[in-house]
Amino acid sequence: MRITPLFYKGSWVEDIEEPLHPESLRLDYDRARNGFLRAILFVWGVGLAVTLVVSIVLVSLDRLNWWRFWFNLVSFNLIAIILAVIVYRQASKTWLRAVGTGRALTISDITSDAVYSAGADTIITSWSKGAEHILGYTAEEAVGQSVAMILPDDFLEREVAAMQTLFAEGVVTGHRTFNVRKNGDVFPTEASMTLLRDPDGGPAGFLTVLRDRSNQVRIEDELTRIRDGMAGRIGQAAATGAGQTSSRSSGNGDEEKYDVVRKTAEATVNALAAVAERRDPYTAGHQQRVSQLASAIARELGLPDDQVEGIRIAGILHDTGKVVIPGEILSKPSSLSEFEFGIIKTHPRVDSEIVEGIDFPWPVAQTVLQHHERLDGSGYPSGLKGDDILLEARILAVADVVEAMASHRPYRPSLGVRKALDEIIRGRGKRYDASVVDACTKLFDENRFELV
Repeated sequence: MRITPLFYKGSWVEDIEEPLHPESLRLDYDRARNGFLRAILFVWGVGLAVTLVVSIVLVSLDRLNWWRFWFNLVSFNLIAIILAVIVYRQASKTWLRAVGTGRALTISDITSDAVYSAGADTIITSWSKGAEHILGYTAEEAVGQSVAMILPDDFLEREVAAMQTLFAEGVVTGHRTFNVRKNGDVFPTEASMTLLRDPDGGPAGFLTVLRDRSNQVRIEDELTRIRDGMAGRIGQAAATGAGQTSSRSSGNGDEEKYDVVRKTAEATVNALAAVAERRDPYTAGHQQRVSQLASAIARELGLPDDQVEGIRIAGILHDTGKVVIPGEILSKPSSLSEFEFGIIKTHPRVDSEIVEGIDFPWPVAQTVLQHHERLDGSGYPSGLKGDDILLEARILAVADVVEAMASHRPYRPSLGVRKALDEIIRGRGKRYDASVVDACTKLFDENRFELV
């Protein structure tokens, strides 16, 4: 297979518009740039002074005429300007590369995932210990090589498409692919990449966090097995319930059949939820508490029992997709970076993918997919607004925020119910559904609900 020019050393991707720098990096860059300018001006000033003094002395000694004096002065300034521009640009690019490498090494200190940075020509410039462990190459072996080294030949074209998206949009998260170890083993991975820019806004390179998905694939296969097995049992239970009740009254038969199906579905839901909570011990019980609060809000809104049941099930399953998030991020004892939060934001889609194969009589898959959406469009993953968000998801969103703020997290202690209620009240009608907020606050104000 022909390797595209993107993977050749020295190639460049152009036509990039807005630079991508976090504010802290921009401030550091501005300070470095001012330092470069001051240094250049100092050297220029000293050189100009020396040139003037020497030229004036030579003129006074009749060793240099005035015409030659002005020619030398103009020539010196032209050459100085050209050299200053070259030195400034090169110093700025070198500084950004160093900062990019430093940021990569900082991230690699807190994760066992593979972290590496590369230039715009896809030549690797830094390589973490996690990368050594996962991919098998030492830093000495990897640095200076193309990233094509760790890609299977039949995936090169697909990676070119991902790189083009990165250079066009500045970030790629949750990119599922395959990589190849030094020993030749091909294994499933998930890559999240962010673009590094040079002072002119062009691509200076990219930073990649690469996670080995082998364990997650096994977990997802197990979830699929549980889901499919339970779905089959639900069908069998419905058929069995119908057969067992054929000689009874129709009303009692329907009730018993529904009870058998409900218990089997409940076992499915609890099995899926248990896998997610074992993956993230800090949020063990979170799904159950969110489910309880969401159900209470739904009842307060006067929704029918059948709809309340669907919301309860969605609450139990709403964080199941966290099985694919790296454990280092889920249990990180400090605030998440923007890059890490981008990985967290992939879990609603995984939630939906996991449960959509179960034939629930409620829109559970869409509810868990939308539970981080917000009325003003500021949510994720789709940026939905207003009535485009299901009522069930709007209820689940409020319950999720309240429970999360009122509970302990790895990066902070519990903020308490009062602060959680203050948050949803501030967002009432803007980020959160007004009627849902009112129902939730009423439950707590009247002491009719308690998070336990």
